[in-house]
Amino acid sequence: MIVAELVDGCLLKCSLCWNRNRIPSMKQMYLVTVHKILDKFAGARIDWYNWGEPLLHNDFLTISEMVKDSKSCISTSLSLDLPNSYFDALHKFKVIYVSLSGMTEDIYKLYNCGGNFNLVMSNLKRLVDGKKNRIVLVWQEHPFNLDQREECKNFCKSLGIEFSPTTLNCEVEDLVAGYEHKLLKKPKFKENRPYFNCQLLFNTLPIDVDGNYLLCCASHNVKTGYTIWDDISPGALFRARANLDLCRTCQDAGFWRMF
Repeated sequence: MIVAELVDGCLLKCSLCWNRNRIPSMKQMYLVTVHKILDKFAGARIDWYNWGEPLLHNDFLTISEMVKDSKSCISTSLSLDLPNSYFDALHKFKVIYVSLSGMTEDIYKLYNCGGNFNLVMSNLKRLVDGKKNRIVLVWQEHPFNLDQREECKNFCKSLGIEFSPTTLNCEVEDLVAGYEHKLLKKPKFKENRPYFNCQLLFNTLPIDVDGNYLLCCASHNVKTGYTIWDDISPGALFRARANLDLCRTCQDAGFWRMF
């Protein structure tokens, strides 16, 4: 799975997202880079998001036309005031993922800090009205919203969209540094396993806005030293990533088994 970041930044400051504690560059991927990724990975699944908000891209409408014949997916908070053309553009992606953490405004804002709950719900219904492909609501499950899980599940059923609960939301860099967060229950593991069992290492290829290959989507901006313009095989790239200090530290600590 290719994970390509269209925009280095977001309007939200979600509790376990690295954008919460940094000033993002808001840099946007050049269209030539988008074209290179589509050409290089033709036939593969490409997720046009990582930790930024892809709908902030100034050329999003153009990009939606570029990806319409590919296996492209997109994820958004939907916490933006969007014109009708953006809803049409979203349906050019094979799958649309929408992140949500609460069925009431007070619970929603505990995680999606800075988001507009009412706007999200309005946009979600507008998106469903023009439904042409898969829409998946990703329910960010945490201790504070467990009692709203069934309500969200039934809500998705009423809209005819998929409900996908997940608890996968952490930051490897902060975990390795001993980071503790009230929303994250830190796992305790009794054994280590070889690198090849790490799904993020061998199943994903994160790419930043400049076309750099990153270590993994949970380490955000750790560069491997290779770009999409380099002639390197996936196997060689995986081996190079496994030898980076953070990858080895994460594996030794057992954190990577969360994935």
